Amino acid sequence: ATANRHVALTSAAVSRKWSSLPFHTLPDAGACFNGTDGGWVYVSNSEVGNGRGGVGVLAYDAEGKLKDYYMCMTSTNRNCGGGKTPWGTWLSAEEDTGGRVWECDPFEPDSKKATQVVKFPGAYESVTFDDDYNVYTTEDAWNGPLTKFVPNSTNHEAIWESAPLGKYMYFMLTGVGSTSLISGVSVNASFSWTTSRSNAQENAAQYYPNTEGIDFKNGHLFFVSKIKKVLFTCNLSAMSCVLTSTVSGTFTNQPDQIKVVTGGSRGQMVYFCEDGTR
Repeated sequence: ATANRHVALTSAAVSRKWSSLPFHTLPDAGACFNGTDGGWVYVSNSEVGNGRGGVGVLAYDAEGKLKDYYMCMTSTNRNCGGGKTPWGTWLSAEEDTGGRVWECDPFEPDSKKATQVVKFPGAYESVTFDDDYNVYTTEDAWNGPLTKFVPNSTNHEAIWESAPLGKYMYFMLTGVGSTSLISGVSVNASFSWTTSRSNAQENAAQYYPNTEGIDFKNGHLFFVSKIKKVLFTCNLSAMSCVLTSTVSGTFTNQPDQIKVVTGGSRGQMVYFCEDGTR
């Protein structure tokens, strides 16, 4: 698929069909979802501004053939990161001064729904859920605090804007003098949650500005600060945190999206992509 061009839906040139819509421009974060027929879909954000952003979907059949392309979300701004929900839907975050977090069904065109997982407008980046259905959202701003949203129930509808209001808390790093780390060095710290967004903004500006990718696995929350080039590994029950530099070998640029994988002889591993020229 190529930006601004219609998508070829079959591999045979003599019977080639094309999507009704051109593929979106500025594709960003995405994810795959299994279908009920053995096929799958790939969702991809479109980081276009001026109300022309959204989420595009490439749909494949059980044989891996591309069968459709459509938009499950339109008329949004600078859709950057996002995250899967426990209900098989996609949350897409707007990295814009007035940004918010939207939801769509990857299998339904034009299925955009407003959520309440963030309270204030901001340049939001990525989203993850813990085992209790709490939602964590990063913000790509110099003083953007990590937001924890506690819904009023574990039902899917509880994250929607139309649901009863949930609770908001913000990440506060403590017990550390500096987050300016060098390669190969880790620092132990602690953290707490506050209901004061302004206090958390000051804390973010000092310790974890411009957060990007985030993930949750086995009771631990993982996220990165691209400015500090630091990975934060937080034990949610112990309220402790390990800070590790993401600079290693040729990986010297800013960390972006991350994914935590568990299994195999090497145990838990964190993969991250790098926003740079190499």
